[in-house]
Amino acid sequence: MLLVDPETGRIAEASPAACDLYQLSAEALAARTLFDVTIGDPAGLASALKDAAAGQVLCLELGQRTASGGLRQVELHMGAAERGGRPMVGAVLHDVTERRRAEAELRDSEAKYRAIFEEMQEAYFEADVAGNLTFFNDALCRILGYTREELMGRNNRTLQDPGDAAYTYRQINAVYRTGVPAQNLEWYLRRKDGEKRCFAASMAVIRDDEGNPIGFRGVGRDVTQWKETADALIETEQRFRDLFDNAPVGYHELDSEGRYRRVNRTELNMLGYDETEMIGRPAWEFIVEPVSQAAIRAKIAGHSALEPFERTFRHKDGSHLPMLLEDRLLYDSSGKPSGIRSALSDITARKRAEDALRESEERYRQLVELSPDAIAVHSDGLFVFVNSAAARLFGARDPEELLGRRAMDFVHADSQEVVQERERRVHQDGSAVPLLEQKLVRIDGSPVEVEVAAMPLVYHDKPAVQVVIRDITERKQAEAQIRALAYHDTLTGLPNRLLFNDRLAMAMAQAQRQGRRVAVLFIDLDRFKVINDSLGHSFGDRLLMAVADRIQSCIREGDTLARLGGDEFTLLLPGLVTTEDAAKVSDKLLEAMRLPFELDGRELFVTASVGISVYPDDGSDVEELVKNSDTAMYRAKEQGRDNFQLYTPTMNARALERLHMENSLRKALQQNELVVYYQPLVDLRSGRIEGVEALVRWKHPELGLVGPSEFIPIAETTGLIVPIGPWVLRTACAQVRAWQEKGYPDLAVSVNLSARQFQQPRLAEQIRTVLEETGLDPRCLDLEITESNAMQNAELTTPILQEIKSLGVRISIDDFGIGYSSLSYLKRLPINTLKIDQSFVRDITTDPDDAAIARAVIAMAHSLKLRVVAEGVETAEQLAFLTAHRCDRMQGFYFSEPLPAAECEKVLDRSLHVPRPIQTVTPRVRQDL
Repeated sequence: MLLVDPETGRIAEASPAACDLYQLSAEALAARTLFDVTIGDPAGLASALKDAAAGQVLCLELGQRTASGGLRQVELHMGAAERGGRPMVGAVLHDVTERRRAEAELRDSEAKYRAIFEEMQEAYFEADVAGNLTFFNDALCRILGYTREELMGRNNRTLQDPGDAAYTYRQINAVYRTGVPAQNLEWYLRRKDGEKRCFAASMAVIRDDEGNPIGFRGVGRDVTQWKETADALIETEQRFRDLFDNAPVGYHELDSEGRYRRVNRTELNMLGYDETEMIGRPAWEFIVEPVSQAAIRAKIAGHSALEPFERTFRHKDGSHLPMLLEDRLLYDSSGKPSGIRSALSDITARKRAEDALRESEERYRQLVELSPDAIAVHSDGLFVFVNSAAARLFGARDPEELLGRRAMDFVHADSQEVVQERERRVHQDGSAVPLLEQKLVRIDGSPVEVEVAAMPLVYHDKPAVQVVIRDITERKQAEAQIRALAYHDTLTGLPNRLLFNDRLAMAMAQAQRQGRRVAVLFIDLDRFKVINDSLGHSFGDRLLMAVADRIQSCIREGDTLARLGGDEFTLLLPGLVTTEDAAKVSDKLLEAMRLPFELDGRELFVTASVGISVYPDDGSDVEELVKNSDTAMYRAKEQGRDNFQLYTPTMNARALERLHMENSLRKALQQNELVVYYQPLVDLRSGRIEGVEALVRWKHPELGLVGPSEFIPIAETTGLIVPIGPWVLRTACAQVRAWQEKGYPDLAVSVNLSARQFQQPRLAEQIRTVLEETGLDPRCLDLEITESNAMQNAELTTPILQEIKSLGVRISIDDFGIGYSSLSYLKRLPINTLKIDQSFVRDITTDPDDAAIARAVIAMAHSLKLRVVAEGVETAEQLAFLTAHRCDRMQGFYFSEPLPAAECEKVLDRSLHVPRPIQTVTPRVRQDL
């Protein structure tokens, strides 16, 4: 309290509390004026003093300066007073500094809560007693799929699933009747699009000031997919409660000894006692604080200031109740203090709210600090808050390292424009900005891909922007990897069919504009399956990668090599002038492929067959061009592999014919259309038939007798050779065994092993089984493999042939001289016979080169202790030449063409002898001999 001269403002008198406030003694204050200690408008204060002296009662809020320089905010109540007959102004000062600070903190906290409320994923709603929605947040709109305008006022029954309406009504009615909040209620609602969703909610009744129910409030979320983890947030309703609405007020009077002499029913209800239990008992027995007894006696004696204060009361059940007390002294008739009258306000709700607020702020702080997402607040472009995740994201040692730094310094140049637009929207529109992808820069300068959401807020009384940042670097890498997997082959890294087709379509469009050509090369490796099955898929994969690298080295930068799967590749050659350009590339590619591949110390030979189609001549769309190049590739296979073929329209007709042949061949075995023919092998020393070669023929119901050259390649490609080969072997062995029993005990049979059959696992066991079942002596069986199959992968071929040779059978190399033999491997292979290919025998008497080759093969074979068989002998001159050079055996039309078993048996019955060689020869032939 102050007594002030209204004319001069001089402080005439000050209470002890005023001295404490100003940190000055009464004498020091008396030397000052109210103007000296007041911060503000002196003229306004002087006018107020005059008005108060004139009889007005005024209340002002002013800043007061203390002796230490501090500032205190006070409420100043002024009124007229008198001292010594002189008009004065009495002033009562209430220090409201802490209250104003608490109010500011409460506003900041409420602003934070509102931001969280609007961003929360849980739905909050309020409805009247009829079930009409009156208030809700955006989360409810998102969950139900309605706009705010569509939901406002909508009755909850229109949102429920019809089958769940009765159950929901019972739940709501129970809450209404009992007034007890319900937890984790589960309702089935229908979204705007009709989708049925499960909604878990906590619900309570809203009451008016008189306690009458006026509606419902609730918090819930969509728990359709994670129903078992629902956690209804019923604490939300507590955050909306007015801390001071309907605060009860207690009243009591204490006598001069501090004992209860009067207490009202409100206080009794507060503390849970009867009146008889409190009257006559000291007040400090009901107060928790140990200093209460001394404080009460001091007040009664008039030694303490009477101002509002807090005490904790003990309830009858032992619980504690915080109270706000306002005391007034009671006086007896003589004017002496006789007791205290106190008004008590239960501030339990306020205390709980303060605790809840502290807990909420603590939870918010922990949520922000523990969030895996980076959270930062910037004001005036400078960081004023960052959490630990943000420090890690930007590469800082701790959050303090980022405080005060410009936020835009951490925005990558590529994202500056996007971020500036986002800042404009946040500041000007005052609206939150959803997740946007952008690029930031760490302290060390490295970029980082992020998603950022921004929202406006007030931070320490200043406009600010809060951003939530999520590092999406790994997600971006995963997306890039997914795109790579979608358009590239996982083994070689080459484009796959999808990317190849896209590039081909673009190349065709560009070629049409420029008047150029585009070529598609379909590349298929020859006999790759032999390597893959023999050395394993891992080895085959490494070979495919090596092939891809070699092809890449042969093409231009703008060309596209793709892997379609297996051992099939496609090559796109855009911007060609003529078709010959594609042929030149094919020649270069095939030449490169003929070079050996060195893998794991092995030297492998792999050739390729290439088909070429050219836009616009061979197709007008992607599918047609690729299909036609595939057709041309098959033609290259038919032409002996290791070559390229340009597409021609006749190839499609041949492909259809081939397809028809393939379908018919699949039925041939079942319908007994395949037969085995036998061609005699004549021993030149004895002049007798020493053996026969088994040759398969197809008696086609429409085409007649089909030779092996027509259907064996198809059988090889489609895998039908797998059942045909064993059937031929078993049939031939059984037939020769039957002839042996008829009087040809030394007759042997030669059977060809196809490339696919040679690759079959447990081949030796299959041969052993056939020999056991037919009873044929292994020495009477001669298995023939082509030179190409034997030499292409000699390291793999050798152990297979050794296993077969261990059965006692003989092994021949067929078509010798037309492949790429290696003499070192030939020496190591466990073979018995070389068969000179008929292409050398045909011109052996007219072509010196063929004659020289035949002589060399016979001499080499004999030096290796191998038997020599000549194929395709058709003339007496050929017979004479081969006899003169000591060829061991012969077969050909000169002796007999391939015959059915019955006709071949007639030849055996006639005991065919070799005609004697022609004695008259030309001088040149004699010289050659």
